[in-house]
Amino acid sequence: MKIGIGYIIKKYREAHNYDQASLGKLAGLSRGKVVYIENDKSTQKEEQLEQLAEALGST
Repeated sequence: MKIGIGYIIKKYREAHNYDQASLGKLAGLSRGKVVYIENDKSTQKEEQLEQLAEALGST
């Protein structure tokens, strides 16, 4: 099984006890965008990944 970036983001989100809406708000993204990214159903733009990483305290 290949682990995608969405899976990793979801695990970081869960470790921080954020729901998808909260993470989206912190990152300046919609909840729907977070859902799509976590499910690897969306092509992630570098800027969006950086926003999520910053919101999660990661690089």
